[in-house]
Amino acid sequence: MKEYDYSRAGYYFSTICTANREQVLGKISGNRMILSDIGLIVKDHWQGISSRFAHIVLGDYVIMPDHIHGIIMLQEHETKKGLINQTPTKNSWILSKNTKLTLGKIIRFFKAKTSKVLHERGHINFRWQRNYYEHIVRNDFELGRIREYIRSNVTQWPNDNGDFEDIVLKAD
Repeated sequence: MKEYDYSRAGYYFSTICTANREQVLGKISGNRMILSDIGLIVKDHWQGISSRFAHIVLGDYVIMPDHIHGIIMLQEHETKKGLINQTPTKNSWILSKNTKLTLGKIIRFFKAKTSKVLHERGHINFRWQRNYYEHIVRNDFELGRIREYIRSNVTQWPNDNGDFEDIVLKAD
């Protein structure tokens, strides 16, 4: 959303797709997602987001053959001189220009880290789609619908048309 401050505390629903929606993260068999080697690495790095960034809580998520859906909660926090409390790493470039932790920086870190590890492990052709889908969760009703969607996503795979906006039913 233009002009929105994506460093604000709240829940965000994100979907990150593989390049060209290539089904390399695993396959669905009998209403179960079977992760590939690539999918297992993606899972490990997704689960590691909250330990990498302070004030982040991961909610429900699901890895599908060509994308990952997840809820990320940014918590309220105090900063000292605008700096996020974290240990500097060789990946600090992500926060170098603007020290505010935003949803975009979290997703960028996740995509860069998984790509780097996958390339190092021989999956040199792996790529993420250039951008990602996000939705600011505005109320408990939306949060419940998104959680339900994530939990049932594997069973809905045959009907998946890639239009993620359709899943969020807004309360009047």
